[in-house]
Amino acid sequence: MRSQLPAFLIACLLSAGCGDDGVPWSPDTGAPPDLTLAPDSSPLAADAGCGDLPNPAAAWITPYQKEVIGKLTGALEISPGVKLSERQTAKSRVAARAYLSTSLAAMGLKPRSHDYGSGVNIHATLAASTASQDTLVVGAHYDSAKGCPGANDNATGVAAVLAAARHLSQVSCRGQNYIFALFDEEELKQVGSTAFAKQLYTSKTQVVSVHTMDQMGWDQDGDGAMEVERPDPGLMSLYQKALTLGGLKIPLTQTKTGGTDHVAFRLYNFAAAGLTEEYASGDTTPHYHSPTDTFDTINFPYLASATQLWNTLFSALARGALQ
Repeated sequence: MRSQLPAFLIACLLSAGCGDDGVPWSPDTGAPPDLTLAPDSSPLAADAGCGDLPNPAAAWITPYQKEVIGKLTGALEISPGVKLSERQTAKSRVAARAYLSTSLAAMGLKPRSHDYGSGVNIHATLAASTASQDTLVVGAHYDSAKGCPGANDNATGVAAVLAAARHLSQVSCRGQNYIFALFDEEELKQVGSTAFAKQLYTSKTQVVSVHTMDQMGWDQDGDGAMEVERPDPGLMSLYQKALTLGGLKIPLTQTKTGGTDHVAFRLYNFAAAGLTEEYASGDTTPHYHSPTDTFDTINFPYLASATQLWNTLFSALARGALQ
């Protein structure tokens, strides 16, 4: 097991002053990165009349994800005077939801609460720029196991969803709607995501596909490999096409792994896929469901590469560049 880093080094890692080339940000003031920055240019071709796509590997991604994970795990205050040691108690999940709602609102989105009784999902919709009923869902669970800071499981997934929301909000000419969903009570056998999937089904939302992420912060052997969990027909091909389109060298393996939020959507016949570290292949965090699942165990460049893959995929789908 890795030992926990001292507090001064965590603060250094969270700041741009440690050599990160991202947006300058001070953990002392608690100020988040500027969400109104002009997007970086994209290596992908722009569609006529739609302008350039934002860079899927923009410099703001890592400092922003450090902020998100820092606040969700207690490395930083999530609100003045409040640090979370876990996201399993009712009180800690209320604090997490408030922060997540504020984060979505800062992007110009309208956060909504989906109270299903025992818990509350947070979600926001980014509408298509043209008339479309097609909807793509991007999600991750924000709760943690009891007594666990839950940095890898699953603040990493939350940070990827929020980064994807920020990236897609800068994409013009979107041909479909995007729902960014943060699920409660995954650790209780996907209660939150199952309730959310049921709501989509009963409201007759035209869901094209669902993409979830759980545990994306560990890459001990440094090969950058990831797993696509139980992709329904056509989805693995989309991920592979996104790799080619973005010039990415990420080894992807298809697995039959369940036990997390993507499985909930198949109960209602929605096509789904999960993205994770090498959970089935064995290169996965040793801090699973442990008090040592802390900020300092996260491989942020690895998380950024998964975020780049998602951003490439979702922006290409928005522009109709992938079929």
